[in-house]
Amino acid sequence: MSDKPLSIRSRTRPRSAWAWWVSLRPRSLAASFGPLLLALGVAVATGDVRTFAILPVLVGGLLLHAGANLANDYFDHRQGADPSLGRGQTFSQPRLFLAGALVAMASALSLAAYLVLQTGWTLVVFALAAVLLGIEYTAPPLRLNYRGAGEVAAFLLFGPALSLGAYDALTGALAWSPALAAIPSGLVTAAVLFANNVRDISPDEISGKRTLAVRLGPRRSKVLLAMLLLASPAALLILALSGGVPRWTLITLLAAPVSVMVALRLLTGRATPEEVMDIAYRLGLAVALLMGAAYLLA
Repeated sequence: MSDKPLSIRSRTRPRSAWAWWVSLRPRSLAASFGPLLLALGVAVATGDVRTFAILPVLVGGLLLHAGANLANDYFDHRQGADPSLGRGQTFSQPRLFLAGALVAMASALSLAAYLVLQTGWTLVVFALAAVLLGIEYTAPPLRLNYRGAGEVAAFLLFGPALSLGAYDALTGALAWSPALAAIPSGLVTAAVLFANNVRDISPDEISGKRTLAVRLGPRRSKVLLAMLLLASPAALLILALSGGVPRWTLITLLAAPVSVMVALRLLTGRATPEEVMDIAYRLGLAVALLMGAAYLLA
């Protein structure tokens, strides 16, 4: 559930392995790996971690994200939003990628089922909600990204929901702390998805894909993208000063200059949405890791 695969039109006969690699988009997995590690840090600091759950949580979260990436490509292609797919440019058999998505998500759900047996039924809610959001990002009937709600879905899935679900699996309990702690990195992930949509305004308009960026237009979209980047450190400051998260989490403001710099470069035309997206991937992971480390120090 992230940026579309980079164009590889110059490759007339790409290898199958390369096609899968492009659609899996490994760099985008940082958007899920960060919140999972954040949840682990919060769990170690505030609860009794069930060590047997650590590996299933990390692997299951990454499998879910990989499955969502494959499903999004497939349903974009089916709806004409990514016409290069299925023409020998990215992959020649789209249904194989749908099958791959289903296998990845089924594997994630099997790990969740194992954890449910060891912990409790509340994890079922998080697992099913994650699968639903991941698929319905582009799939009918909801098609969240086509209705201008893709960024909200990304924030929830790769922010509070994923962190809280992972915390539940790791400790067998629910708490506000992991959900609140994931808000800053979730905002950065939403910025990543929005930057992708800003980059694709022209082709999305042609295909009838009414993303939030298409609805706002290029100029207002760039302003909103800058606001999302700046919202991350602002949210952290509010949470820390209000007692929502420990004061130690203020060390995460070490990443704030990057948010400010990228936002300013975007607004002054010195950075493209593609460049913003590349930086925001790393920024989101850094924010999540710093938050997790702060909980260990608190």
